[in-house]
Amino acid sequence: MNTKRDHLVNHIKNLDNKELVYNTACLHVTEGNQFEAVYKEMMAFVERTTIENGCIEFFIVPGDIEQKEIFLWEVWENKAAFDNHMTEEHTATFLGKGLIELQWHKLAIA
Repeated sequence: MNTKRDHLVNHIKNLDNKELVYNTACLHVTEGNQFEAVYKEMMAFVERTTIENGCIEFFIVPGDIEQKEIFLWEVWENKAAFDNHMTEEHTATFLGKGLIELQWHKLAIA
């Protein structure tokens, strides 16, 4: 299997598993929180998440900074890996801080 540093398309082509999970989300920094501080904390969360089993890709990009938007894109090897991510302690800890709220997301299994 390729390393995570390989181009995503090449990695996906080489996977035997065809049950990939894709999630795209728009997150909003909650009232009273500074965009830059939350983005920095999210980057630490991203670093921890990318080493989870089954994580193919997980990254964030700033959206409309004035609107305090952050876009998330993630790809998992299968639904079980995605579900496991949602129960990881670091995920629960990060989400429990109330720094972000979900505006919308689209989950697809291919």
